[in-house]
Amino acid sequence: VMGGLLSEIYDGYFVVPEVTTGGIESCKMLLNGDAQFISIQSDDAMSVNNNTRGWVDVPEATDALRYVGAVNKTQMNIFVPKSSGITTFEELKGKKIGVLSGTTYSYGWPVLLEAYGMTEADFDSVEAMSRPDLCTALQDGAIDGIFDITPDNQSAHQEVAFAVGGYTVISIPDDVRAKIQEINPAYQLSTIEADVYNGNEEANTCCVYNIWCCKEDLDYQVVYDILTLLFDHDADFKAAHPLAGVASPEVCIENQVVPWHPAAEQFFKDRGWL
Repeated sequence: VMGGLLSEIYDGYFVVPEVTTGGIESCKMLLNGDAQFISIQSDDAMSVNNNTRGWVDVPEATDALRYVGAVNKTQMNIFVPKSSGITTFEELKGKKIGVLSGTTYSYGWPVLLEAYGMTEADFDSVEAMSRPDLCTALQDGAIDGIFDITPDNQSAHQEVAFAVGGYTVISIPDDVRAKIQEINPAYQLSTIEADVYNGNEEANTCCVYNIWCCKEDLDYQVVYDILTLLFDHDADFKAAHPLAGVASPEVCIENQVVPWHPAAEQFFKDRGWL
């Protein structure tokens, strides 16, 4: 959508989208010069610029990313079958837990455990799994609960929620959410709406936003044109996919976790938002 609209509205643009496994791979492409503009989770962007997590010995990552805007949020989800009767995370002690593999298991799961004052030893077992395997395992009764960080209305979980008679989405208490934010300031307070997963009640949680980033040397006018396109044609993006487009100006400003690209900062000032 972005490539088509850029070429249609502005002269001289040719956009080649690359499908990657996620923000980390996209960032590697950016640093290698194989990409110019990427989407990455805000906490991952912070780790790149600060040389933490997997970027400790990557000097070219130091302060490399520049902020353009925010996209959609991904939320912490703790799922159990409604039939289990479980309503709190503490009730999962001694149970079998499946956690989405990758960055959710490596970084999100430890934050949740620390915030609750728990460790993996509190559970019968904890296994990192792909999302399809998580869904199959819960449906087959091989695990008792799931921790997954996903965008809203995750379709694979919606399907399993109907298969098992509904999900309970465990609400995270306010004191635990405050601790999550203390551990990792990239997380923000959010809410999972009711009846997203076959009758679930509204649940409080924390989320992290996907953000647009580039390097500082990306042409000023390119960044300004992209933001103009995103905000002035948001309906076109949303028509293509509900999670596409750009977040509100307020959310964009709240999620500026790495330095602004100069053109992005000027764009938000020109619109009277900054």
